[in-house]
Amino acid sequence: MSFDPKRCRAFRITTPSLKEEVLEVLTLEGFEIEELPFLEGAALACGGKKPLGSSIMNRFGYIYIQDLSSMLPPLYLSPPPGSRVLDMCASPGGKTSILSSLVGEGGVVVANEPNPSRGITLYKNMERMNQIGVWFTSHPGERFPLEEGFDYILADVPCSGWGTVEKNPAVVRLWRGKRIRRLISLQRDILRRAIALLKGEGRMIYSTCTTNAEENEGQIEWAIKELGVEVEPLPPVEGFVCESTPGGGLRISGGKYGGQGFFVCCVRGGNGRLDNIEERERDNFQWLDPEEILALLRSEGLKVEPFLKGRFYCRGRDVFFVCPHAPFHMGGRGIFLGELRDGVFSPNPALRCMVPDKGVLDTIVMDSVREVESLLQGNSLYGDFKGRFVSLYFKDLPLTLLRVKGKRCLLSR
Repeated sequence: MSFDPKRCRAFRITTPSLKEEVLEVLTLEGFEIEELPFLEGAALACGGKKPLGSSIMNRFGYIYIQDLSSMLPPLYLSPPPGSRVLDMCASPGGKTSILSSLVGEGGVVVANEPNPSRGITLYKNMERMNQIGVWFTSHPGERFPLEEGFDYILADVPCSGWGTVEKNPAVVRLWRGKRIRRLISLQRDILRRAIALLKGEGRMIYSTCTTNAEENEGQIEWAIKELGVEVEPLPPVEGFVCESTPGGGLRISGGKYGGQGFFVCCVRGGNGRLDNIEERERDNFQWLDPEEILALLRSEGLKVEPFLKGRFYCRGRDVFFVCPHAPFHMGGRGIFLGELRDGVFSPNPALRCMVPDKGVLDTIVMDSVREVESLLQGNSLYGDFKGRFVSLYFKDLPLTLLRVKGKRCLLSR
């Protein structure tokens, strides 16, 4: 079929190593897929018996629906494996999850979102995608703590969103006059703070989803003059329309892929950067013995490999995982692992990374979309189950842990 971007949804496979399995399930759900070359796992979906957002793969976090242009800022930042990255304005989390995939298990992404409701959206999205290498903070971007520097920073700042005008025609009318002047002032404050946080030879990507020159080229010109930064030219990406600006930024539109308008600029240096910062550890967490937590996971038959190198803390009965190198001394939170009550551990059902290999626990393997949909609608499965939990797979994809209640098992909410 012909893939018309206006009739398709753009998305990204969050676990590229399982790409073929994910695409098979989407095909079973009636979607036709066109893979895109600029990023492993980026694709367009057309057709389908239901909206892509209601698909099984979206429900269990194997895909993330995201505008294609918005996938580019983290790719331009390109942090190597093992890096520590700051995402200053992280919600809803599409760029954060790409960054987390790039840095891998040995790195960490500090996902900062000051708005409480947007922070919840960010957290739920990362949880659903099983991005456990993220540390969540909620500082105003313009006042992010100056306690340590970062080699890699993404400042995808709040903007007028004029680049989304095809989908949201009202944005140009809404963002004018005093309202946009306040926004430009906030962008500059965030940009100033980001430069102060950027370590010696580090790099920062400044990006917006607007076509307004004052929020794009104008901000970079200001940063060059007032903050002493240098701009590193960025190459175009095949399939997108990329126009270099006089100040060294890049204006992007979707081209044949149909992505929204974006501005991206790579910044280095500055006159306010922080070097050789001493980290200091704060004792604000009730830390748990890692061996005890890992022993509890093993006793339930759960997979422990993703958590071997991290730390654990509790708030009341809730247990959280802290990935290695997370700057917990700055405040924030890790990923909710599960509940510990009277020595009994109940895992977070969203974390499919805890689902063990087939056969370790009682395992239900489904190959029918309708079977999974029935379960999602609240229906139970019946059988003679040995333990407290049952592993649920769709073919070779682990989905979740089902909770056992007597002769039946069901999805935990």
